[in-house]
Amino acid sequence: MRSSAYMPGERVVNFWDVWKFGTRNYSEQLGLSQYDAWDLFAVYEPGAVWRDTPPPLLTWFQNRGLDKGETYTMEAMEEALLPWLK
Repeated sequence: MRSSAYMPGERVVNFWDVWKFGTRNYSEQLGLSQYDAWDLFAVYEPGAVWRDTPPPLLTWFQNRGLDKGETYTMEAMEEALLPWLK
């Protein structure tokens, strides 16, 4: 998948949410409309498991000009992920 090239690595998972499963769950978890709950980076603790509902997020990033969530920049993403990449 072309979008996976931006964040390569075996711990990075990218999904194409054709049935809007993630969109529905993220909109509820993040307090967003379903229209806004897409194209985001969700950061979970290593080993987190998604069961009936998403596990708690460490943080999340968006690049859509929303009033919620961290605004995506490469620097902010690196800062958030660095502790987990060591």
